[in-house]
Amino acid sequence: MEWLDWILKLIPPFSGIILLIIGGKINSKLEKRKNDYSLYNEKRHIHYSEAFRLLKIAEGHNLDMNMITSSLTLDDHNTEDLEEYLKKFMTKKQISIVSELWENGEYQKAKEIINKDKKNSDDKVAYEKIVEASNYFHENELYFKVDTFNLLIGYTGSLFEVFYSKQSGNSITMKTKALLSKKLNKIKISMQDDLSIVGTNKKKKK
Repeated sequence: MEWLDWILKLIPPFSGIILLIIGGKINSKLEKRKNDYSLYNEKRHIHYSEAFRLLKIAEGHNLDMNMITSSLTLDDHNTEDLEEYLKKFMTKKQISIVSELWENGEYQKAKEIINKDKKNSDDKVAYEKIVEASNYFHENELYFKVDTFNLLIGYTGSLFEVFYSKQSGNSITMKTKALLSKKLNKIKISMQDDLSIVGTNKKKKK
């Protein structure tokens, strides 16, 4: 029965090797999962930060926080300064017309054309900023928790309503600004809670 003795002697070492192999594979999978989660969490922080930044930019352009009346900044411009400024939002043809008016001293008429084109340009940018924010949220939806994602989409929807209301000739009321400010603050709190900045034991403010 010597062969049986040999088998009994070999079983413990082989069992140890098998356990080491299995343990190594388990540890490898756990380490990979840990690294994947760490990378996911890092990207989530980046996307949350960028999402809030895009919201603030869209807010600024649509609630007139970045607006300065053009006519108030033009009086000290000579023709060369004026043309440099107008390149930002006017076509060459329009710039030529305005420059000629300016040189002829028809400042009021020139300002009317400038203000009209500047408003059209500002409106275009305001709309684009909402679209940019909305697209970013949808493109990176997997990184946002459901409640936060819904708040983000809801806020861009509110900004679109403000935009179209302004296009219809309505002014932004203090009530609307206060409501949007409240919604934005709710998003901020939700993001902080998702990222554990506020703390997991604290309830989200309503």
